[in-house]
Amino acid sequence: MDLCYTPLSYDYRDADNYKATALLFLDGRVTDEQKQTLKKTMDQEEFFIPPQVGLTALQDTMTGFPTDSDHVWHTVSFDEPIQTLPEGETVLCSVEDFLARFTKVTFWDVAKEAERLGID
Repeated sequence: MDLCYTPLSYDYRDADNYKATALLFLDGRVTDEQKQTLKKTMDQEEFFIPPQVGLTALQDTMTGFPTDSDHVWHTVSFDEPIQTLPEGETVLCSVEDFLARFTKVTFWDVAKEAERLGID
């Protein structure tokens, strides 16, 4: 397999459509099978709680947080692999390690995260 990195973004969007995004890079190429495996670990095959997989909850970065429009859920998307990392960027982990973070989650602990964030 050729040397490459997979950019991924994970996003937070509240009920009022205020958004925050983080861009990360994984070592390797994400296969369609790995994407499907990842989806199956998520709530409704779409949503996850970042601190449970070692990522920052993006609500913590937003001005004016919390509001009645906030919740715990984030989404993830992958971009096409690249050959060279952008200047100043580093690799979070391998694709396999990233997937393992999700497959280790047995349930998404909404109550614990809501309490941590101070939201209902």
